[in-house]
Amino acid sequence: NDPAIYEYLNRAQNAYMGLFQIEEGTTKEAVVKVGPKDIDALTVCLAISRPGALKYLDQYAEYSRKGTLKTIYPAIDKVLGVTGNVLVYQEQITRICNEVFGMSLIDADQVRYAVGKKKKEEMAKWEPILYTNGSARGIPDEVTKYFWDVCNASADYLFVLAHAVCYAYLTASTTYLKAKYPAAFYLNMLRLAREEPNALEYMNAIMAEMRAFTQIQILAPDILKSEADFSIEKDPENGLEHIRFGISHIKGISDLTMSKLASFRRGTFSSKLEVFEAAKAAGVNISTLAALILSGCLSFKGVSRTKLLLEAQLYGLLSDNQKGKVKQFIEE
Repeated sequence: NDPAIYEYLNRAQNAYMGLFQIEEGTTKEAVVKVGPKDIDALTVCLAISRPGALKYLDQYAEYSRKGTLKTIYPAIDKVLGVTGNVLVYQEQITRICNEVFGMSLIDADQVRYAVGKKKKEEMAKWEPILYTNGSARGIPDEVTKYFWDVCNASADYLFVLAHAVCYAYLTASTTYLKAKYPAAFYLNMLRLAREEPNALEYMNAIMAEMRAFTQIQILAPDILKSEADFSIEKDPENGLEHIRFGISHIKGISDLTMSKLASFRRGTFSSKLEVFEAAKAAGVNISTLAALILSGCLSFKGVSRTKLLLEAQLYGLLSDNQKGKVKQFIEE
């Protein structure tokens, strides 16, 4: 019920990454169009994004934003009014059959089951009963036909209300966390990105959203400051939380390599040659060192990444005697 959830959903319409069920597609379209202001409206958004019900999205959005209700029939309006007179949930079929057409609750639920499972023979059995009951209660045939046509159009696609509510609670929960704790939220999204089919593409999309909608910065990987995974780092001047790139996410750095880097990362280096020597001592090979240099983990003022890599490769080719002579010229 926190207002921050619905303020976020209505404000940051292009920053839905990581929000359960509404990251993209018709569910996102529904939330953007409806502008939910409470959990009930959010529940409808997730349930209405289905074949059959989706064609009534504009009608529900009009109801949600302006309170405009397109009447069907007074008794049916009473059941469907909470969802803008759109049939959204399977339970609404049960209620209409029972309260409007006078069926027993058992028979009404049988109709719901037949519609929900798209059992055509069962549905054909109930259709004349529906018309008979409707006529006996003075319900115009066109109203009965409208209700039955919607049931047929929505068959096999209607959500059970409990299912939709559970989805909406997860959507609301993830939205709450993203609105209240954006740095921690994005941190975990980046950590989990490697599980996505297109991990790099997904990671880039997360970073693009961060740049566009927050003050959170992605800090470059650093051999001394970075952890194995992404981590939160506070700016000492203003206290803002930023995210430091994790070394294990650099291409060419494996989990096995991380154990070799442990002793190497504890060192402090005053010259390039000390870096090269420490890397060798830690068992860090040239391809791993190259990945660290090209990602910006190791840098020296006034020396480009490509030049530093070339020097590392060249130093690795020297004999111990040659390396000793080279050390005389470190300052130069």
